[in-house]
Amino acid sequence: MGVASLGRHLVDVVMILVLGLVYMLALLVGTAVTTVHRRVTSAFTSGEHDQRPVEEPVEVSH
Repeated sequence: MGVASLGRHLVDVVMILVLGLVYMLALLVGTAVTTVHRRVTSAFTSGEHDQRPVEEPVEVSH
């Protein structure tokens, strides 16, 4: 294996690692933004459209 081939292989490996790191970072940021957005939204709307009320009338037909 030549030095040029080894260098090219190393660049490929480093690029894959960097892309994986960027992907994980984007996932983390997206999750954090979604969580914060939900908390802010539920704080302003008291979670009415986010969650169903605990006590819902249930109609039972006999």
